[in-house]
Amino acid sequence: MKGLRVGTRLFRNHDHAFSRVLKKASAQRKISITIDFKQDADGICLTVVDEDAHRSQFKQHLAFDPAKHPDRMGEQIVTQLSRTGDTPYTVTRVTVEPAAPGFIPIGTLNAMRREALDQHTRARLQALPVWTAAPATNAVPYPEKELTFTANILNAHARAFYRRHGVRRMEPAFETLADPAGKTVMTTRYCIRHQLDACLKTSGKDNPLPEPLQIDDGRHRYRLEFDCQRCRMHVVFNGRVRKPGRRHGRD
Repeated sequence: MKGLRVGTRLFRNHDHAFSRVLKKASAQRKISITIDFKQDADGICLTVVDEDAHRSQFKQHLAFDPAKHPDRMGEQIVTQLSRTGDTPYTVTRVTVEPAAPGFIPIGTLNAMRREALDQHTRARLQALPVWTAAPATNAVPYPEKELTFTANILNAHARAFYRRHGVRRMEPAFETLADPAGKTVMTTRYCIRHQLDACLKTSGKDNPLPEPLQIDDGRHRYRLEFDCQRCRMHVVFNGRVRKPGRRHGRD
């Protein structure tokens, strides 16, 4: 495709048909592994090797009796060890040594297979390469030379960052201002005038809500300012709500 280069990050829109295909079993990607089964007087050893050359071994001491049908026992071992279920693996080959193994219950084989695959997963995770990158310090100029409290510059690290990028004047964060009164704390397209059918653009001269309009949350009071040309409402901090003190007197 013209203009598409190796390493370009791709994005796709939601495609219902494509998503359905991905949910099918044929779209699953699994890791190919081989399992070598060895049985001796000390017990059993399962060696798992995957397509990425990761190798793990699971050993279990297990006493066993000679199988009545060694050939069938060998086939049973291959069948049970090949069943990977919902794990991320698919078995491409199972080898059995000796050719005439002793008797092993199916439940024991299944448990050993699960333990071996879990152990192999842990081995893969331990071998997973970890990419680290130190932050690259730069002095790219910031688009603005003066920042208001809306930049939320709260500590020395933030001040040093903006100073390094060329900002000359920085107002501290809102919660550290000595007198935050008069600061706009919210700009929203929601308009209480429009909500109450008192829009200055549509109601004409009939204005049932004369300004200034104020709201409070029980602790702080806010003045409402309206930018009707851009359909914006500004919520401006006015200070704390002063509650009348109680009077104490004698009857």
